[in-house]
Amino acid sequence: MPAEVLCKLANVVASPSREIIMPSGSIVISLSGLDGAGKSTQISMIEEYCQSRGLQTKILVMYDDVSLSNRLQRLLQPWKPRIRPARKKMNRARPSVDSRGLRVDKNFFSWPTFVVKPFAYVADVLLLRIQLAKLSRQCDVVTCDRFIYDTLVNLIALRDNSFVRAFIRMALTLAPRPDIAVLLDVPAEVAFARKPEYPVEYGTKRLKGYGYVFSTLSAGRKVYASGARESMFEAIREALDELTA
Repeated sequence: MPAEVLCKLANVVASPSREIIMPSGSIVISLSGLDGAGKSTQISMIEEYCQSRGLQTKILVMYDDVSLSNRLQRLLQPWKPRIRPARKKMNRARPSVDSRGLRVDKNFFSWPTFVVKPFAYVADVLLLRIQLAKLSRQCDVVTCDRFIYDTLVNLIALRDNSFVRAFIRMALTLAPRPDIAVLLDVPAEVAFARKPEYPVEYGTKRLKGYGYVFSTLSAGRKVYASGARESMFEAIREALDELTA
């Protein structure tokens, strides 16, 4: 299907009325952001705050509990150096993977894996809906350590074009919508200083992807948390208090 046709189709189906909101009975909070943005810290603060209010909580870890695409990524990892041993185009300042110890997995590009990923991401969406439906019956608050947004932005980081954006819009129409979608808006340089696993250039591209994904969301509460960790948590707490008042 030509990219322009897919774009037109995505514009039709990606309407607010099509977005899937999680059923009432539990509050779903998703935390997205770069590696090193502080997701684990915020999750701990959310857990402590909810427990102080007598709310039962569960944590859903996207990459461990849901993500088929991440399992596929780990499966293909041993063969990646044979396909493309260096990352010169990804970050010219650090052409050698071994000299800096930077990872090559999410930021690795090859056409075979890039073609397979969208199918795995659709499976992630469906698995995520199943997991959230199950957890929403077990507790008051479900906190998601990453969400489907964190996998979708990787497509933009690898290849940003009209076809990729059209696919993301359509995937979001199938994805469940958390009650509170949080983006930890931390600059790539800061995230890299905290957790130097991926090149800054790659982090910058992912931030661009987050901006597009969150601008596409039209239902639910969106929280752009930035600054110190206390300021981030305050923004999340205010949104949570509005739902539990």
